[in-house]
Amino acid sequence: MLNLVKNLCIIFIAFAIGLMLYSRVKKEYAADKKHKQDYTRALQVKKELLKYKKPARVEIETFTKRYQDDIEDIKALKLPLDEAANFYMQVQLFSEDTDESSPLILQIKFKDIKTQNLIREDSVNLE
Repeated sequence: MLNLVKNLCIIFIAFAIGLMLYSRVKKEYAADKKHKQDYTRALQVKKELLKYKKPARVEIETFTKRYQDDIEDIKALKLPLDEAANFYMQVQLFSEDTDESSPLILQIKFKDIKTQNLIREDSVNLE
C-alpha cells in the first residue's frame, strides 16, 4: 500500500512538471509567432517600396496606435535612395483603431520634389 502511494505521488509530480513545461513552451511559441508576424509586415512594406524606382527621400506618417510595434519596425527599415531623383515617396500607415478586425493599410504617394504635386498613388492591404 505504501509503494502504491509513493508511485502515485511520483506520477502526480511528473505530470505537474510536464504541464508546467508545456505551458511555458506554449507561451514562448505564441510570443515568437507574434514577432514573426510583425517582422513579416515590415518585410512586406520593404518589398512593396522596392518595386519602384529609388526616390530622393521617404517620409513615413502614421495614423494609428494599434500597430505601433509594426510601425516602429517599418520606420527602422533602410531603403536605397537616389539624390538625383525628381520625386519622393510619402508613406502613410493607417487602420481603424476601434475595429479589431481592421487591417493595416499602406498608402504610397509619389510626389514631385519641386512642385509637391501628386504623381501617383498606391494602396496596399498588409493583412
